[in-house]
Amino acid sequence: MTIALFSHCSNWKFIPRQMKKAGTQALRAKITGVVGIIVFLSGMSASMLPAQTASTPSTPAQTTSSATASTRDGVYTAEQAQQGKTLYTQLCIECHGASLEGMGQNPSLTGDDFLNNWQGQTLADLFTRIRTTMPALKPGSLTPAETALLVAYILDANTFPSGKTVLPADPVPLKAIHIDAPQAKP
Repeated sequence: MTIALFSHCSNWKFIPRQMKKAGTQALRAKITGVVGIIVFLSGMSASMLPAQTASTPSTPAQTTSSATASTRDGVYTAEQAQQGKTLYTQLCIECHGASLEGMGQNPSLTGDDFLNNWQGQTLADLFTRIRTTMPALKPGSLTPAETALLVAYILDANTFPSGKTVLPADPVPLKAIHIDAPQAKP
C-alpha cells in the first residue's frame, strides 16, 4: 500500500504520527524559506518581521546581545577590507563599478545612496542581502567568509573606521551592529 503525504488525502488518519510531524516540519521550513525570499526581494529587513516562535528553547547562539554596536566602532580590520577589495575586483566591479558607484540598475555601495538604503539597519541585514543575492549571475554562491570580506570593504569605502576586531562571518552577531552614518571629519 502506498501512502501519500498530502494534507488533502482522505487517508490522512492512516499516516503514522512521525510521518505527519515530518511532513508538517518540512512544510513549515519551506514556508519560512519562501517568506525569507519574499522579504529580501521586497527590500524589507528581517528585523521588520515578527519574531519567529519556536517549540524549542533558544540557545545562546540564537539570542542577540542587548548591547549594540555601530559601524562607527571599528567592527572590521584593515586586512579584511583589503582582502574584500581584491574579492570585489574579481566578482563585483563589473556591475557596481570600480569605485562602488553603481552602474545602471545596480545600486551604489558608497555615499549617500548607500546610507539612504542601509542606515538604521544592521550589518546582518547587509550581510544576508549580499550572501543570498550576489553575485547577480550566481546568487548565493558566496561563502560566509567571502561575504564578510566584502562587507568590510564596503564599510572601508564608506569611511567607517577599521579596528582590531575581525568582522564575523556569521549573521547572528552582526544583528547587534547597526549601520550609522560615519562621523564627519573635522
